[in-house]
Amino acid sequence: MLTVIESWEEVIENFQNFNASLETSDSKAKERLSRFFHWYYLPSLETFAPGKFLGYQGMTLSAYEGEGSGSESQQVLKKYFIKLERDSQEYNLLHKKLESFMKSMGKQISMKTISGTGGIYIPKSELDSKLIIDQKLLNQVTKDIDSINNENNESFVEGDKKEKLISFYERNPSLRAKAIEIHGLSCQVCNFNFEESYGSLGENYIEVHHLTPMSSLVSEKEIDPEKDLAVLCSNCHRMIHRVRNNILSPDDLKNLLNKVK
Repeated sequence: MLTVIESWEEVIENFQNFNASLETSDSKAKERLSRFFHWYYLPSLETFAPGKFLGYQGMTLSAYEGEGSGSESQQVLKKYFIKLERDSQEYNLLHKKLESFMKSMGKQISMKTISGTGGIYIPKSELDSKLIIDQKLLNQVTKDIDSINNENNESFVEGDKKEKLISFYERNPSLRAKAIEIHGLSCQVCNFNFEESYGSLGENYIEVHHLTPMSSLVSEKEIDPEKDLAVLCSNCHRMIHRVRNNILSPDDLKNLLNKVK
């Protein structure tokens, strides 16, 4: 009789077991790849595994016989994972990864994953060491970025790499959402809060500013949302960037604001 998992360590072990010998195994698990429709993704291993395999203790490809209840495994995995919304950016990215993985196995993704009761799941906290974002916040931030891009209708000429990098960092949905999770929704210069002033229209809105001087940016780099990004209201953000060749720091602007007051 199968026993459901009881720890995150067992989840990781099952991920490793599922992928370790997948290319050579003739197991039922490999045979049924197209029949699985709840797929889980582990960022640190950059790998997928089906829920029915992950949810039970001591699973290996050779031991898998298709036993156990899918609903039972789904229930226990809810403790560790969230289901991505199908219109989200993260879902679209992982859907392409899953599609590529399935093709490499000579299989296709189940339609239940794409449009039915199944889906793609990611760890719901930083139990896994990669950046995991609250899905509701990520979706809202993505829509805000689309709105900003549509308003500005920006284009960058060849060679204008620094401007493009600034835009990339400030408008990357995952970085933007993580910065908001860390720094909150009140301006770090003047403490303005959009929701407090505009009600539900301003919920979860704040602008994100990249702190590194543009002169030092020549290529993409690893960003720490806590140290490299700040949250600002629209007014303060514009004032910081007002003089193109003299970008102020949030502390500089705060000192100026206090001096004027």
